[in-house]
Amino acid sequence: MAFLTAESVSATFECVNKGGNVAPGHPAFESAVQGPTQHITPHQGQITFSVTIPPPPTPSPKTECPNGNWKVHLLSLTFTNVVLHVDVLTKDLGTIDP
Repeated sequence: MAFLTAESVSATFECVNKGGNVAPGHPAFESAVQGPTQHITPHQGQITFSVTIPPPPTPSPKTECPNGNWKVHLLSLTFTNVVLHVDVLTKDLGTIDP
């Protein structure tokens, strides 16, 4: 299996009205995030996988924008201390008494 973790992810959003005018939004922060786990199946001696960490949920325009009819757009994402976890072989060896 393989997956990514990050100590934190910060996202910056902006509010846009139907006329294309922009009002600054508020950043959203989420800590200790983990992406979905992907199971790895070796094929002809190779493993191929693609892992991701999804962005935090988009805030509601009703609470973050001047008007609830505006749209919230994601501007940027910053992931801090990203770690790739790969476990390709796990074997229980039982009790070993040297």
